[in-house]
Amino acid sequence: MKILHARVLCWLFATALLAGCGGKDAASFIASAKSYMAKADYSAATIEIKNALQKDPDNREARTLLAKALLETGNPGAAETECARQSRCPRRRTRRIRCSPARSPGRASSRS
Repeated sequence: MKILHARVLCWLFATALLAGCGGKDAASFIASAKSYMAKADYSAATIEIKNALQKDPDNREARTLLAKALLETGNPGAAETECARQSRCPRRRTRRIRCSPARSPGRASSRS
């Protein structure tokens, strides 16, 4: 009987743990990515943005941030691809971020 209770408790704990892992929404991942980008940690930002895109593949803001992070890490080809994907995403009533592929990696831009 004790073994059955232990198994049930383990199963409940594992279920609760797995449910907690998927609790973040795309906006939470984007906020985290912006924080990493402010610290110039573009690799961590890229991971967070890709997590956001798994939750919401049509998120224009996430695509634009990913393009910027890819530019900063020296991957202009992938950044250009993300700009193209961003332009194909359906428009929503959110703030639009300009995606400018003309910027060179590592150079400061006068636009934000």
